[in-house]
Amino acid sequence: MKRISIFLRDDQLKSLNDMADFKKVPYSELVREAIDYKMLAEFGKLSTQDILENTCGMLKDRFKENVKSEEIVNDLRADWEKRIERNKK
Repeated sequence: MKRISIFLRDDQLKSLNDMADFKKVPYSELVREAIDYKMLAEFGKLSTQDILENTCGMLKDRFKENVKSEEIVNDLRADWEKRIERNKK
């Protein structure tokens, strides 16, 4: 890794520190994650191997025989809503 310096607005730094405190991770890790996300979203720079490692097993129990796509989507939405509720506390 290389050390760099960047300039952030006060509101960006506060949000970054708040999220780091909430997630109990260093804010530098959040910056690296944000850069990875931006690179993937705009340029697709993550390798196939990186993508597979990051998502491995994510849907392993979702694909059973004769399952309808609506069921998968509903299950994913229910999981997402549970996560949102947990994070509100």
